[in-house]
Amino acid sequence: YESNPNLVERAREFVQLQYSKLDYVGYDPNFDRQFDLNGFSQYFIALDENDEIIATSRIVSRGPFGLPIEYSYRSSEQLSKMEMLLK
Repeated sequence: YESNPNLVERAREFVQLQYSKLDYVGYDPNFDRQFDLNGFSQYFIALDENDEIIATSRIVSRGPFGLPIEYSYRSSEQLSKMEMLLK
């Protein structure tokens, strides 16, 4: 995110547009940003010859080994168990 925030924000708009085509309204860019600002996200963004985004992918990692994770809201107890597994 830090190396090219404008491109990442464009990618976020691209993702939101693609979800809207599927009538999915649950995408929350502000929720995603919290992972960008703490350095846990790694982006892969494909551009065409006109610098238009044609595909995006993001990996969110955590723990001492930088293992990829899937994130969701969890209770404190579940989160503690997950954090212990990642340590």
